[in-house]
This record gives sequence, structure tokens and C-alpha cells, in this order.
Amino acid sequence: MDIKKENVYKNPLDYIDLQNFIAAANLAITKAGWGIVSEAVAENTSLLLINRPNMTEDQHTIRYLKERDLCQTIDWEDFKSFTISDGSWKK
Repeated sequence: MDIKKENVYKNPLDYIDLQNFIAAANLAITKAGWGIVSEAVAENTSLLLINRPNMTEDQHTIRYLKERDLCQTIDWEDFKSFTISDGSWKK
């Protein structure tokens, strides 16, 4: 997505150490791929996962994280109009 706002950073395509972005973030909005999810959990970074119901692996990861209160999810249609106000996000 092409978002140009203060404090919103897009991962550079050629940057491979994404754990540095996750460690510095207050909130990671991502798919439920285990690599990024595990970095966020390890760094205690809040997670908002885009729910992809047809992706079985994602659903297993999301279920595991939700059972442990480690993430929230959002459907793609809702994400299209999602906004964050200052102080509105809570882990």
C-alpha cells in the first residue's frame, strides 16, 4: 500500500533484516507469516494480523496467538478503511 504518513514506514524491498523494524515498532500490521509473527512476539510488539481465511497455516498461527492474547485480527475489507488515532491502539 502506498501510505505517506508520519511514523508509518514501508519495508524496503531490498532490506532483509525486518526484525529491526519489528523491534522498533509499536504495532506491526502484517499477514500471519510465522517469521514476522515470531519476531513481534519476541520483541513484545503489538500485532494486528490481516485475516486470510483461505490460508490454513495463517489460521493455525492466528488461533495459537489469540488463545494467548498475543494478537488481534482484521479482515481485508475492514482493513481498507482502517485508521489509527493517537492512543487508540492497545495490545
